[in-house]
Amino acid sequence: MATEKTSVFSRGNWLRCLIASAALPVVSSAHAAADWSIGPVTDWAANPSNLLYTATISTSSLANLADGKLEAFGSNGNVANNAVVSWTLSGPSTVYAVNVFTKYNDAGRDGIDVAKLEVKCSGSDEWVDLGADEVEYATLHLDGGNIAHDGHRGSFYAIYKDADNAPLATDVVAFRVTFGPNQDNSKTGYGEIELVGYSNVGWRLAVTQPSSLLGSITISPSSPDGFYADGTVVTLTLDKTNDVEFIKWTGDVPEADIATEPLSLTMNRSRNVSMIFKAPYFVVDGSYITDGWQKYSMTLSGSEISVTGCSSLGSNSVMDASLPVKGGYSIVSISGFVSSGVKKLILPETIKRLANNAFAACSSLTSVSPMFPDSLTTFGGGCFANAGGFTGNVRIGFGTDSGGAPLPITFGIHDTTAGVQRGLQFQSQALGPDILLGPGVMSIPAYTFRNCSIVTNLSLGANMSSLKANAFESLGKSANASVVFAGDKPTLEASAFSATTPAKVRFLVPWNGGSKYPAWAAFLTDTAKVTPWANLSAADKETYEANFPGKMATRNPYGKVISSEDGFPAGSWVCATKSSGFAIFVR
Repeated sequence: MATEKTSVFSRGNWLRCLIASAALPVVSSAHAAADWSIGPVTDWAANPSNLLYTATISTSSLANLADGKLEAFGSNGNVANNAVVSWTLSGPSTVYAVNVFTKYNDAGRDGIDVAKLEVKCSGSDEWVDLGADEVEYATLHLDGGNIAHDGHRGSFYAIYKDADNAPLATDVVAFRVTFGPNQDNSKTGYGEIELVGYSNVGWRLAVTQPSSLLGSITISPSSPDGFYADGTVVTLTLDKTNDVEFIKWTGDVPEADIATEPLSLTMNRSRNVSMIFKAPYFVVDGSYITDGWQKYSMTLSGSEISVTGCSSLGSNSVMDASLPVKGGYSIVSISGFVSSGVKKLILPETIKRLANNAFAACSSLTSVSPMFPDSLTTFGGGCFANAGGFTGNVRIGFGTDSGGAPLPITFGIHDTTAGVQRGLQFQSQALGPDILLGPGVMSIPAYTFRNCSIVTNLSLGANMSSLKANAFESLGKSANASVVFAGDKPTLEASAFSATTPAKVRFLVPWNGGSKYPAWAAFLTDTAKVTPWANLSAADKETYEANFPGKMATRNPYGKVISSEDGFPAGSWVCATKSSGFAIFVR
């Protein structure tokens, strides 16, 4: 693109593939793209009833069209200078507009412009230049602002159409676009093309069939190519297996008929129709599992299923992974839901692993249950980072193996690499008031429970050995908090409880003056680290009583922390408790 663009298109140089036929419907301006305009570049989900095909070109793979074939484009998966994208249509069509969008992920470069639009008509192998005017265009800068078509940076998008919305071409059976160059004489990283038109041979009905393991949709009358003459009434009937519940039709269905089965449709426009039904179980269908409503991509290892992404969510965006899977399979791992619309997550009792970033940035997520099954032993880095405000008590690390030994828990490690969310598993969630960590939890990486500020009861198991920096940052900021240790003193980095309000946090530690807990004994008896209760001022004692009313009788504090050298905030309280149990002496 350049500031002064030289276009190959000229007004009045349209291609008219006019192969007249009395059998073809008359083209009506009511079907034209008169109201079609440039939408937000990030969302090309315009839904005119006459939208035939959409092609998405990405750096990862060739995109297959719903009813055509993307035959070729530039090298390395990018839209390059002189790259050609072409496809064939499923039937002769009238084209009203061509929508093109390209972008480059660098503010110093821009998307590649279109050099030529060509079509092929019925009975001819010749590609003919469409010669359409570029009547609307804009450059979208990476900061989101629309500016003049200066061709310097950001993204480019344009609509090629007749200013009066007359057809660009009729009887079109194939289409291709030639790109470039742009001002930087370089390929771009992404592209999207849309044809707006309708078929001359009738209206197309596209029906998405459900999993054959749950049922099927019978279409009557049938059509070999999916096209029907104007006014044809088509009936869709559900043939379902046992225990499957019909929910509704979706897509281009009259609102009054979405719960009607069988469904009758009058073909007065092209329609895309699918159907939702629900089984009380999942079935394994190729590389997916589905209950008819929910559908998730997955991989299979023996009888164990690893869910890898979401194709569709169930009712009210609920991911219910607790359903049984027919065939004796079990769900053991979940990944691939970054920024998805899931609002409620129900975990299976068989779950073992949540992958890195599994539900990161799921801003609508408000419920996770249970939190968490004893089988869950791996919490990938950032698995709930910046997710929605789900609440509730947390219980981790209480699972055992067949011999009764604790199942070790793994938390992902915090990673500060730009664009990576690892660690921060539960950042800023309203967890609590209880967080109970059992004997399977031996170490807490940095930032794992950062900003869980409403917790009032944190219990750390007997095998806890270390707490890293900011592991429980902000504990006690919103409510007074008690931290209970079941074992000897772990290693705490100095900022493990950073940004807390020290006087509102107390640490309940096991020590009876003996040798069972040597680390606690060394810490509590070091007057450079802890001031004994008897040596505290009356004001200090009043502060403790004010922050923890009624606790003096049951948990008289041992003293007040002086130095944060050992990871306990200076000004917090330590309550030494005797270990429980009894002994029998036989003489």
